[in-house]
Amino acid sequence: MAATYNEGIRLSKSELVVTLHQDVILMRNSLERLVKPFEKNDPKIVASYHVVLHPIAVWNKYNFWQKVFFSRLVNRKFYGLDGKFDCFRKSAVERVGCFDSQHFRTAGEDGDMISKLKKIGIMVATESKIIHLHQNDNNFSVKDIIKKQGQYSEAQGVMLRRGVIKSPKQITSAFFREFLLVSLLIPYVRIISICLIVLYSLGYTWRAIKKEWKNPRVVILPFLNVTLLFISLYFSTKGLIYGKQKA
Repeated sequence: MAATYNEGIRLSKSELVVTLHQDVILMRNSLERLVKPFEKNDPKIVASYHVVLHPIAVWNKYNFWQKVFFSRLVNRKFYGLDGKFDCFRKSAVERVGCFDSQHFRTAGEDGDMISKLKKIGIMVATESKIIHLHQNDNNFSVKDIIKKQGQYSEAQGVMLRRGVIKSPKQITSAFFREFLLVSLLIPYVRIISICLIVLYSLGYTWRAIKKEWKNPRVVILPFLNVTLLFISLYFSTKGLIYGKQKA
């Protein structure tokens, strides 16, 4: 991903570069809203970013395992710079060394870029709305869920190693799964941890369980969610140790 971004930036002729994922739908006036902050000609503005929507109408079209994986996103919107539909000042990206393709392969390059751009300028949130379809794939399976969780967790481990994730809030948000497991080793908080893990195993995919309650596969979802805790711990530890994403 990082290498692809860098190639596009290198080939671009404009000072403003817009990234767009192939599985994204743009809402009305999205491009106009995205680039509007740059009309001020303020050199401190180095990037602008979108707000992504996850309509339930799109989620309802997913197969069972996609419903499971994306259930926590339904009808929620998120502001953030993640490459799906963002605008960058080319000179600023080049100034910070472009996207880090050496340490990040399939995830984490966006968080690393945010960290670098914050040091030299301002990133502006816009009302540029998009819908992320997540490649509606009928062949999406539980293996894909495990693979994606591994990619994200390994990237987070790398970001921790490289100082991209460093504040208490960032660490808690990124590694709450790992904290749930590690806290099982602490006698005085073990019972609390067990209760939280039980709640997590049921609540994390609750919308999918509610929607697909007639599907016999919902029975294994709590066990899958617990398994993902261990997947996260393994891959984040791997990323932290090696300092480079390999998954």
